[in-house]
Amino acid sequence: MVKMMSIVKRPEGKNLRELRKWWVEEHTKLSTKIPGIRRYVINIVADEAEGMSEIDGINELYFDDMAAVKKALDSPEFAEAMKDAREFGLIVVDRIFAQKHTIIP
Repeated sequence: MVKMMSIVKRPEGKNLRELRKWWVEEHTKLSTKIPGIRRYVINIVADEAEGMSEIDGINELYFDDMAAVKKALDSPEFAEAMKDAREFGLIVVDRIFAQKHTIIP
């Protein structure tokens, strides 16, 4: 299993509540249609921790393998999700592709 994680910041002028509403309630209508996703987790900074980090969230999209990731990245569904993110003004700081190693289950 491969996990694609995107580290993101909200655009200037948007608060965490606006980010959370858009990401959880609106953007997922598009992002859940990306082919090959086995699991999808969104991590948004807790209200109490706002300002303690340079980033506002990390999403985790799980795929069977890198071939599935590449297919997803080349899909029209991924392109549509990225268009929606750009229109919201989301800033993707970085993206990594990782294999999970659980130390304490």
